[in-house]
Amino acid sequence: PYGEQVPCPGICLLPCTLLNMNVSNGTDNGDNTENIVKTWVQLVDFLSTSFFSCLIIKTIQAEAELKQQVRYILLNHHLISVTFYFGTGFIFHCFRIFRADVPRIVCWMTFSIHITFARGILLTLTLMAANTYLAVCWPLRYKSFVHTIKRKALIMMWILALLHPLCSMIQSCTEVPVSYFTERDLTCPSVLDSTLSKSIAMLFIFLLLIVIALSYFLIYREGRRSGHFTTMNVKGRRTILIHGLQIILHIVPTFIILAVPKTLQAFRVFNFIIFAVAQGSSPIIYGLRCRDIKSRLPKIPIKCCS
Repeated sequence: PYGEQVPCPGICLLPCTLLNMNVSNGTDNGDNTENIVKTWVQLVDFLSTSFFSCLIIKTIQAEAELKQQVRYILLNHHLISVTFYFGTGFIFHCFRIFRADVPRIVCWMTFSIHITFARGILLTLTLMAANTYLAVCWPLRYKSFVHTIKRKALIMMWILALLHPLCSMIQSCTEVPVSYFTERDLTCPSVLDSTLSKSIAMLFIFLLLIVIALSYFLIYREGRRSGHFTTMNVKGRRTILIHGLQIILHIVPTFIILAVPKTLQAFRVFNFIIFAVAQGSSPIIYGLRCRDIKSRLPKIPIKCCS
């Protein structure tokens, strides 16, 4: 039964009350507005990012010169993260609005994968900023250093993205009987809704934000030192401003989602739409604005897509 108290031995990463929060996590409060909006917004973003991501990744993979460059390898991982983030988010919220009769473990796994790709988005943005800093400020050592560590960096990136969601889900499974997480639950709860989990997420985002901001600051300072009036510096400053705005629209709404109580539903829905638009524009900001990619894109007969 939902109200049954399940003892949690020892110190838990997730509060024991999480096991009794299924109603608050689901849609049985009679108001599906937020979940409905999230579902259809994520579907639209999934379709658009899938189209542009496939186009960009196909273009990169078709060019030997591009697919060997670290920045385009990171771009591929970023686009994959964005696309699967929206795909898994759509599936998870479909479970909620249609009250799918699925075991709790399925909901936990789906949401954990969803959060893993969300962390992958921020981690790839961080690595892309750090990679640009190394290319601009350490041009002589860049190639040998980056190409030596790129595989290890990508493996570590995905381990960091997966670590917290996986550990939280495993610990939740070990703290309850098998019958509990295999039981079907129409509310489709998640395992990352506790205060501690949200605090860890905010700390994670804050640390990555420091690395990104520091990287762009050092790039900007190097541009000023090299000269104010060169064409490349003007373009570089414009790119930094655009990327900075994009990252702000990634991170600030995420902090709001984690911090604002669920009772402020209208504000949360509006905030999520801004967040989703920022995420969905990633293929354009980081891919289609790139001259090397844009010049190699296949010709598309549909005028609006072109």
